[in-house]
Amino acid sequence: MFKAKFFACCCFLLLTLPLVQAAEVEPSLYQYSGLFQYQNKDTAEFIEAARQTDLLTANTPVARVFRYIYVQGQPDLAQYSPWQSIEAPSEADWLALKAIDEVYYAAARSLMAGFIEQDEAKLQALKQELLITGNKAAVAQVASMLAVLYLDVKQDSLNALEELMYALPEIPANNGNDLYSLLFDQEFVLFHLFAILYDLGAYESSYQYGKAYFELATKTSPQMMSSSDYFLMVQLASHLGKYNEALGYADELLIVAQQEHPSAQLYALLAKVSVYAQRGNTGDLQQAFQLLSLAKLSSKPEDWDVVDEARMLAVNTMEAGLHKDMTAAKTLLTQLKQVMAENKNRFNLTDFKHVTELERFIAEFNSDTELAIKASYQLVRQERDKLLNALNNRLDKLSRGMQADIELVNFEKLKASNVAQQQAIETANLKTIIVLLVALLIGTLAAWLFVQRRRIHQLAYTDPLTNAPNRRFMFNLLTKVFTKTRKGN
Repeated sequence: MFKAKFFACCCFLLLTLPLVQAAEVEPSLYQYSGLFQYQNKDTAEFIEAARQTDLLTANTPVARVFRYIYVQGQPDLAQYSPWQSIEAPSEADWLALKAIDEVYYAAARSLMAGFIEQDEAKLQALKQELLITGNKAAVAQVASMLAVLYLDVKQDSLNALEELMYALPEIPANNGNDLYSLLFDQEFVLFHLFAILYDLGAYESSYQYGKAYFELATKTSPQMMSSSDYFLMVQLASHLGKYNEALGYADELLIVAQQEHPSAQLYALLAKVSVYAQRGNTGDLQQAFQLLSLAKLSSKPEDWDVVDEARMLAVNTMEAGLHKDMTAAKTLLTQLKQVMAENKNRFNLTDFKHVTELERFIAEFNSDTELAIKASYQLVRQERDKLLNALNNRLDKLSRGMQADIELVNFEKLKASNVAQQQAIETANLKTIIVLLVALLIGTLAAWLFVQRRRIHQLAYTDPLTNAPNRRFMFNLLTKVFTKTRKGN
């Protein structure tokens, strides 16, 4: 009895030990990943936050992984002791993190391969690894990182679009917890779908994803929304003739822009002006001129930076266009394009697209067909160039994808072969066990019969009370004696 209880206790400890270890490790995992929210802040602030955890002192696989991620993602950390001596985690460290939480493993490892190493092949291999495990949420993390790599490094909109659509059904929404900052979320995916489709000119689809993004983000993470998000929604709603809705977004944009740089407030005013001018209801033009007067910077031109100068040129261009002074509007547009061309590092592709849309709007407002066609062609060419670049990358991916599929099929065949071999071994073992059980059963039965035969013989030839030979034993013995051949008397 004691041995049985001891064995049961040992089994219980062995089964519960991994759970106890996981319970001890998981809080550290969430603490370490929570530090990711300090990545874009001052290094000293990050170090102070890190000191509130055991990140630098713990000798665990999870600590080694996150130490390396942070020191690689924030190079100036290497100036501080003991961050100079951080070594790369081993494969065993990564596997330990995977055993604890596959989703965090996917996010951390794709962060290394995507943001830091910018290695598409590693991300694709990680995606295949997690596909085999069947963890859809983990695969969605890797797909989101692939989308970021395609957008930021390769300027490849189509492949990014594919990965985002791939991730969307399985990626979770932001739960509002700061510890969630390491992971990609549904808001991130919806925003990028909304922005990419806008850049490609797919306004209807972009509007639908934009609506979904706004509905979700305003509930879960309103602090992450910026004025540029609202600006795009104003433009989209205006493009689709949803002017009242566009004005609603423009009003929200003005509120959000007050918390940002003054140039963001300028953008917000311009967005609302464009809606009034496009709608064309009674009193809309007067409202537009009032907003343009508010949009002008009160500071002196010598105090402006390049961005302020460009946006003031945009205000003056809009004002000249609404006054139907096309000569002044064209001159200001030329100056605006020149300022942006000479300072390309201060502006992104969307800024250039907005200037072209401003040009088309003014041309259409003033019935300048030639300029409107030219601006429209410029927009189409910008979208075409993006599509051609994305299409070329997409074709490369398709050719690589076939090889990846072949490798996956071969892996599945090998896996099926291993399963068949395992089943054959198990079948042979089962047959052996059955033969041994039959032999054991026959042996047991023979032994039982032998014992029973001895017992019956004992009962037949002895007296049960005295255990002495009885009359039957005597006659049996005499019969044997007299039946023998005798020589002599």
